[in-house]
Amino acid sequence: MMFSKRKSIRFNPEGDYTELPRGGYVVPSKLGGIQFGVPPETIKDSMALKIDVPTIYVFPEELWDRKTGINAAEAEFPAYFNYFILKRKVSFVCTKEQEQRIRIVFQETLLGPPEFNTGIIINNNNNNNNNNNTDASKTSPVKKQNSPPSSPPLSPQQLPPQLVKQPSQQQLEELATMDTCHYHHHHHQEINGNDSIDNTTADSTTTTTTTTLNNIELLEQQQQQHQEDSTDADEEFQKEFSSTFPRSEIPNLEKECKYLRTFNSVDELFDFILFDDNGIAKLSDDVEIHFQEDQSLFKVLQLEETGKGDKVQTLVATIPSKILFPDMINSISTINDNKIFDPPTFGITIIGSSHGFDPKKSTTGFVLWINKRGIMVDPPLNSSSFLQSQGVPTRMVDHIILTHCHADHDSGTFQKLLEEYQITVVTTPTILGSFLRKYGALSNLSTDLLRRLFIFRPVMIGEPMIISGAEFRFFYTIHTIPTISFEVFYGGKSIFYSGDTCYDPNRIKDMNKRGIMKTSRMKFFLRPWNHTVVLHEAGVPPIHTPVSVLRALPDEVKNRLYLVHISEHTLPAGSGLKIAKEGVAHTLSLDVMKSSHSEAVDILKLVESVDIFRSIPLTQACEILQTATKRKYSQGSVIIARDTEPDAFYVVASGVVCVNIGDLKKNLIVGDYFGEQSLVMGGLRSANVQAVTDVEVLSFNKEDFLSITRNSAESIQFITRLWEMRNEKSWETMSLNSVFSRCTNSQKTAIQSILVRELVKKDQTLWCKGDEALFGCLVAEGSFVFKEDDSLESFSQGSFLGDINAMTSQPPSIHKTTVVAIEESVIYKVLSQDLIKFFSNNPGIQLAFLDTIFVDALRDQVQQLVNSKLTY
Repeated sequence: MMFSKRKSIRFNPEGDYTELPRGGYVVPSKLGGIQFGVPPETIKDSMALKIDVPTIYVFPEELWDRKTGINAAEAEFPAYFNYFILKRKVSFVCTKEQEQRIRIVFQETLLGPPEFNTGIIINNNNNNNNNNNTDASKTSPVKKQNSPPSSPPLSPQQLPPQLVKQPSQQQLEELATMDTCHYHHHHHQEINGNDSIDNTTADSTTTTTTTTLNNIELLEQQQQQHQEDSTDADEEFQKEFSSTFPRSEIPNLEKECKYLRTFNSVDELFDFILFDDNGIAKLSDDVEIHFQEDQSLFKVLQLEETGKGDKVQTLVATIPSKILFPDMINSISTINDNKIFDPPTFGITIIGSSHGFDPKKSTTGFVLWINKRGIMVDPPLNSSSFLQSQGVPTRMVDHIILTHCHADHDSGTFQKLLEEYQITVVTTPTILGSFLRKYGALSNLSTDLLRRLFIFRPVMIGEPMIISGAEFRFFYTIHTIPTISFEVFYGGKSIFYSGDTCYDPNRIKDMNKRGIMKTSRMKFFLRPWNHTVVLHEAGVPPIHTPVSVLRALPDEVKNRLYLVHISEHTLPAGSGLKIAKEGVAHTLSLDVMKSSHSEAVDILKLVESVDIFRSIPLTQACEILQTATKRKYSQGSVIIARDTEPDAFYVVASGVVCVNIGDLKKNLIVGDYFGEQSLVMGGLRSANVQAVTDVEVLSFNKEDFLSITRNSAESIQFITRLWEMRNEKSWETMSLNSVFSRCTNSQKTAIQSILVRELVKKDQTLWCKGDEALFGCLVAEGSFVFKEDDSLESFSQGSFLGDINAMTSQPPSIHKTTVVAIEESVIYKVLSQDLIKFFSNNPGIQLAFLDTIFVDALRDQVQQLVNSKLTY
């Protein structure tokens, strides 16, 4: 099985299918469309293509793509749409092992952490009656396996017309106004004053919980453990609050979440159809899906009438079991010529302002700028590509605030975590735990491993938190799962962000009246918004804020109010409300005074990204600040001319520069550097460097640069090895590798610094099975085979060979294979200890390499070494 994926890597879909723009395929059948692969916002593809929203979803072999960071099983919104809008369940087709993982995902995203589901029941007669009166218990016309009892499968002819007929395109557009999660069309009615809170013991709900969990052992164990240790869990949650925060005022999030929630079990939304031991999933008597794991493909077959009264099974389509998603290559746009984005000292750039059912706009997320450094809040999918397309290097963003774990808020978070350098995640331990369990289940990786990919700064409720020089105050909002938001103060101005919340004074007062919400918490939410800017959500009630409430606000408040989580055509005309505009051009900048040390912080943050300076001790920070000089160059200016005497080292502070060395051109952005080689190695300049846009650089003259680096053996070794590899074709070779080709210039430079050229003779063995895994290699010339399967096509230029798990063990473990050269070859060797260090600074690359014995060269693709949009 180690090599089977490579044998089938070239397989393409065949037959009757529709390819979806965001990734995946829809195959027509007697039961309606069957969708293979479920990337985030996939329902928007159905809306845009004007095809029926499927009720049957087949999960691909891999639920999560490590290279792109995209979730291939984000079925949350398709389930919502079918359940709440079309009032029917969906069916998930998968393996038994995948079912267990998907249940964990839905547990976290629909019901929240297990510690907030200990057995408290919020009795609401209206809600219960409404649920019983809906058609949501109806199932899609497919066979179910291992699901709780419900109505028998129905054929399309047996289903009521309203369940068979899909909404028109106009209706779909209107449905874009729907809530992004858990909306129930009856739940907006006034809560019955006779409703009460029943503090039932955990044991009284064990039977129900066990039934709905479908005997999934892992979830049962989690639920039981949390019930037994409810006191400990409560104590852990209390630790999220400042020691000065009154214990009696800590919110009961379980009660608040259940007050808004319209269902109690994930099984109310979907059924599972499992592949049997032969890899067959029977959807009905006529329709089957065959999973051929050894060939990495699915086959859709159905019985067709022959015209002679009998039926014959026909092949409808063949679909790859591993779904490929559009890969956003790291590129920076310069379409605005010399107009370079200058981040505000304090402000906001909106990435998305809408919700999960709006086919025209992205889900809500934004960049909060403080001291010209970015903090992404709930980044939508492909947020970095969005910013880069508008000329903003995402290296300017070094923090993420994760507010909660609904798909429209966390789908882009993990993707951002896989970019270069370790990013800092700001949230509460409760939300982080939910996030790790969710993506641990999707990726099939341990939560401990995922946790090591980023730096975690826990939020302390009730205590100011300083980030990038600004003061944040976080709080839990009113939502169906634990959710946070914040207010931030800087330079005498402030920004309030509501997060996903039910800001409805009547409902808030009702929660207080019924003992669900503390009085002090009620007053907190009902207080005036005395902030410079208010960024507020306006989703559909009951779990979001009614537009009518915001419309009734005084004009003075509405002048400072910007709406998100809302589609444009639902904004009432003449309401005085406005939606926050997306894009860099509409960045909201507040006029504030810079702090006295902001320039020093700018310089040190910039230098921090330079590999050469990473081993420089903090004691030399003063020397760096004293010797660094900022210089500006206009578009087209020559910064360095080839064959001139070297006089300085440069770090790009803003803009784009082009480095031209022979036939190789590469473009550098913020944090990239140039000019170091000739200063250390001697000789004249070997490259031309020109400003593609207006550019600002941080420069160190020759004497100062040598003074800073001369006492660091690590820095000198870095430059020396880099000089050696730049005289090779290592850059071009990396561009041929399926993972390294996606790296930024900075990452490729770091890789070059750990490579060592070595000649390999024909029939020479690189390593034998059982040898200690002390190194791996990037193939520069020639070709190699694994003796365990020499029938494979050989591994040539651009392939990386090496047992990554063995290499990164401490100490290194042994190789599971034997690798032999089949011709005279050249490799770039990388020692295990150097690879470990590189991975520690580049967690996304580590994840892409994890569990591999080779990372293939690009195959069946046009080789493009220089991206026309200025790959950096």
